[in-house]
Amino acid sequence: MAFELDEILRLLSLRDYKFSVITYPDTNRRSIDIIVEGYKQRRFLIRVPTERVGKDEIKDLKKIASATESAALVVTEDAEEDIVNRIDKVYGVSPYALERALDGDKLYIYKTRGGIFIKIKHEILKEKREEMGLSIGELAKSLGVSRQAIYDYEKGDSDVTVEVAEKLLEIFGEDIIGNVFDDTCSQDVIEEDIGSHDNTKAKISASLKKKGFNVVNLKLAPADIIATTEKRRLVISIEPKDSNKAFKKFYDAKKLTLHMNGDLVIVARTNKVSNESKTEGFKTTSNLELADVLNDEEG
Repeated sequence: MAFELDEILRLLSLRDYKFSVITYPDTNRRSIDIIVEGYKQRRFLIRVPTERVGKDEIKDLKKIASATESAALVVTEDAEEDIVNRIDKVYGVSPYALERALDGDKLYIYKTRGGIFIKIKHEILKEKREEMGLSIGELAKSLGVSRQAIYDYEKGDSDVTVEVAEKLLEIFGEDIIGNVFDDTCSQDVIEEDIGSHDNTKAKISASLKKKGFNVVNLKLAPADIIATTEKRRLVISIEPKDSNKAFKKFYDAKKLTLHMNGDLVIVARTNKVSNESKTEGFKTTSNLELADVLNDEEG
């Protein structure tokens, strides 16, 4: 990972990007290695694993991307140079494809278990079809697909095969082709029950949900909870059991928060960490329901 991560950081340093490196937790299992902001205001969450990425890492990565409307990328040698592997809304990319994405190049071919597809701009498709006076039935006939398929293309519910893309290019031109990473995660993750093994996190999550927040709980990130409304985004970082790692976690959570335009809240379990956290300038609470912090925010 060291060489690959260093190489990606070198590529980023040569470009006009804001980025931060995340090192918490300090094991091989974490959900994010780099957060990048840059081209066309796009935000990338990048994972550079040393071994096969685990389900919990992918789940966390997707949750964070969902809560922040970011593109979630995993750098892997398994991906072909110009073809993005898509599992749900997490993208496996080769180092070459990542470099192209950082350069702002359009990557439009992706592979799923169902086959290889071309990303199209669904809103442009509808606009151009109507400009040319083509009905849905006429376009369906020209492409050799059903009317329902055209509805799905124009709503953005599905993309097209290579054969259909070639026909669309002939009819409408290159403007019809999109970018895989334009399809960032939206807030559509249904949060699972986190169980009784983490009582602190459970109480905080319940309190935030009562306040009307959409809540995601994380396992392998410096943030334990990301809670959002239309106007607010809270990042909650809870003091870990090993308090010696608390500020490594909190400062990485701060990096995450800055890139997300959110508000970081530290939940301290011990008086020592609580006092030090406040001295360091963190908004800190020991109230598991966060009532004091939320009331301050509302005020």
